[in-house]
Amino acid sequence: MRSRGETQCALSVTRTWDGAPLALANHVEFALEHSGDLSLTVDAPLWPDPAPDCAPGRVPELWRYSVAELFIWGGEERYLELELAPHGHWWLLELLTWRSRCREDLDLDVSFQRGVDRWRATAVIRAALLPPRPWRLSACAIWGEGSDRSHAMSHPTLGAMPDFHQPSAFSPSW
Repeated sequence: MRSRGETQCALSVTRTWDGAPLALANHVEFALEHSGDLSLTVDAPLWPDPAPDCAPGRVPELWRYSVAELFIWGGEERYLELELAPHGHWWLLELLTWRSRCREDLDLDVSFQRGVDRWRATAVIRAALLPPRPWRLSACAIWGEGSDRSHAMSHPTLGAMPDFHQPSAFSPSW
């Protein structure tokens, strides 16, 4: 995580979940700005995987598809998980005590742009939904299908399998 001052920071997904470096073309960049609400921009590769079989918008369990994810933990038991996908799908949920879903119907202001090789999403999470600061953050990406599925993180973890819900996978406080 690179801090750009009190109100701005950036996270880069440059490694697989277990620490191996990603090819530059697979890097995912997150830029965040906090001024009450949290504004963020994601820049990611345009993965060739199929989109969900539904109109763009909220899709529960979007992580089953190719996504860029941001986790925001406030140091208490409550944290947010934001999932964004290249075809205009998204999911924002609140969790309690690592992996226990609390609220799944959260609103999000989001827009998407797709290019030839990359896609961008810009989103705003309202201040009322955010956990208390300081935050610890984690950014992740999942793409591919079957045995070719890839899992990458801004802060790689230990273990035999990818696990994005580990406190050790979150950045120092911001």
